[in-house]
Amino acid sequence: ARLGGMGRFGGRGWALVLLLALVWSSLCVGADAGDLWYKRGRRERPGVPLWKPPDATPVVVETPAPTEDTTPAPRMEGIEAIDNVDIEAPGALEKALAARARASDKELIVMAVGDTRDHRRMHKDPALSQISVDFAVNLVENLAALGLRNYLMLTSSAKLCDELRRDAQIDGCVHSSHLIDHPKLELWNVKPGDMFLLWAQQWRVVRRALQSGYSVMRVDSDVVFLEDPYLALHGPLLSPYAMVSQTDVFNLGTRPKCEADADRTPETNHPGVARCGLKRLETNGEEIKTQLNIGLTYFRRSAMSDDGPVLGVLNDMLSAFETKLGGEVAVDDEGNAITEALLDQPMFRSAVAVRAAASGGWRVAS
Repeated sequence: ARLGGMGRFGGRGWALVLLLALVWSSLCVGADAGDLWYKRGRRERPGVPLWKPPDATPVVVETPAPTEDTTPAPRMEGIEAIDNVDIEAPGALEKALAARARASDKELIVMAVGDTRDHRRMHKDPALSQISVDFAVNLVENLAALGLRNYLMLTSSAKLCDELRRDAQIDGCVHSSHLIDHPKLELWNVKPGDMFLLWAQQWRVVRRALQSGYSVMRVDSDVVFLEDPYLALHGPLLSPYAMVSQTDVFNLGTRPKCEADADRTPETNHPGVARCGLKRLETNGEEIKTQLNIGLTYFRRSAMSDDGPVLGVLNDMLSAFETKLGGEVAVDDEGNAITEALLDQPMFRSAVAVRAAASGGWRVAS
């Protein structure tokens, strides 16, 4: 019965089927000719050979030239390249600050990078020994993509600055000889260029920049910006504050939250804005502890006084570092120097606890 049904299809019906088959074949060849792999010069897609009639003229597909990007280049405002100088030389830092800060608002980004020992990584993957340099180069390129070149990079040596200028086109690096001849360095197991000394040199640059009238964003080299940070720092919520810093949370598995039923504290400077995020843990009643993380800290010069708490924090921290460095060396049970005792962050936190917290102007928000 089925064969009989096909027989009644008729000659005219079979002709129509043949015509449709030819049209379908032509469409398939045309689609293959326009296929992305074909346009890229391939005669076959992976695992799918293209059918071509024998001795056929090759199909030529013209790919339009890419349109020119007419987007204006990021604006690099009044930033000048500087020489690789020791900023402890008379007038050297002042000249570097003037060349690297934005002319319109005296904003400066300060970062530091070393190619010597980072004591926290001594027992980790040896490949990490140079990772800070890679981070710093990436940060400079990250900032440039956002239209920001107002950075000053302090390097652990003149040699490293020369290498960065040559290999990565870093045109804003300098070095410092501050404290490199201190008689207690060896006892603390610190060499010139080591991170603990470099960080102290960096904070000294920050303080001197603030004293010279510049606003400073101090940034760790492993920071990544997804947008221009000045949009937030100069915005209505943060603009009243002289210092803005990120925080760490020191209860495992927790972090500040702003939930629907969270208690909110009205913000007096901004009607309609409230702060939340600190609450007691339900399991043990222990309060979440937030502490400063100085990996990204911003100092607004226009909002601080010469004898105010913010500059006082930097004075106290730098004084604490030099007192610690010149005092009794902390040692472990085996008599080895505890170099981590020279870490800047605990000293900064202690100074803030004394200065900024006492002033009543400190706010914590998530």
